[in-house]
Amino acid sequence: MKFYLLPDKPKLPAKFSWIAYLESDRQRRVLFDTHYPFGSHYHIDQQERVIFSWDSLDKSLDLFFQKVKERFGPFAQEIKEILK
Repeated sequence: MKFYLLPDKPKLPAKFSWIAYLESDRQRRVLFDTHYPFGSHYHIDQQERVIFSWDSLDKSLDLFFQKVKERFGPFAQEIKEILK
């Protein structure tokens, strides 16, 4: 997993791409990104994209880590706490 520093107040619509995946099988993943024409959305594994509303960076990161936890287990919460 790679982490990048984000600005304190990203300009909206923010451009982002966050991914968590198994190194042994990169098709098992949680991918959050934004691009035309879909806007903010995520993919779990190879499932169809799910659109979500960008309310704030914190809420979007919370949703990302929630989905990572659902897909891969509770270690995602530990990573989130380290990043705070």
